[in-house]
Amino acid sequence: MKNTFLVLIFSFFFFGCTNNINDSYKLYSFSENSKITLDDNEPNPFTKIESGENLVFKYYFQKEDNENISDDEYSESIIFEIDADLDHFSYTDEELSSINAYFNKSCFCPIDGSISIVKGTIQGTKIDNLTWEIKINITFTDSNKKITKVINASFLNTIRHRI
Repeated sequence: MKNTFLVLIFSFFFFGCTNNINDSYKLYSFSENSKITLDDNEPNPFTKIESGENLVFKYYFQKEDNENISDDEYSESIIFEIDADLDHFSYTDEELSSINAYFNKSCFCPIDGSISIVKGTIQGTKIDNLTWEIKINITFTDSNKKITKVINASFLNTIRHRI
């Protein structure tokens, strides 16, 4: 009984007093003077954001990380680009390829490169030079699974919000 009590006390102090879980977070951003390209990593190329003339929008999600679980890290992003002169837009299904819409993930799992998005709708309205209201409702296949992502958020200009 005494040993069980000591184990419980030790467990409480070792596990109960440490915060081994980091919160998940999401980032909704866009950058000016940018473009999306694919790297030369054939047969599974990945997207890169480089200097260019367009606006590139990026939704980024990072899952909470539990330091007590090995290889549970996961993040994902959706990126696309539009002409910098637009104040609003709406692209559906096959039109999504014209804005280089892609889904990316990073995890300890099979990754087939950036996944081209060609099903769904992405639309947006410019609020001001710092903010766009973006609605994303897309479907794609990842590792033979049908995935649907729905996002409705304000995307902020990354350059102008830096301190």
